Amino acid sequence: MVINRRTFNMNKGCMEAAIQLIKDIVAEHPSEKSPRLSTAYFGPFDVLAFEVEFEDLEQYEKYWKDLFARPEMESFFEKWDKLTTTGGANELWEVR
Repeated sequence: MVINRRTFNMNKGCMEAAIQLIKDIVAEHPSEKSPRLSTAYFGPFDVLAFEVEFEDLEQYEKYWKDLFARPEMESFFEKWDKLTTTGGANELWEVR
């Protein structure tokens, strides 16, 4: 199993809008791969963590390829870019 953990630096005051934007796109296309969204009680300010678990790398690659191929993702990213700032991370963890 692998876990893809992506962290995003949010513009101040934009966290709730970003969470809702992700929840809306997930609701439009329900699948067995619902992301887990996290914010810190203690840790960096204005950081949103997005995690999805996959059985293997093939499933991980297919998930992101299919997601980014959706026509509505262009509109999503136009909105997303207004909520985020540079930085963050894209990590892939192997569960052992």
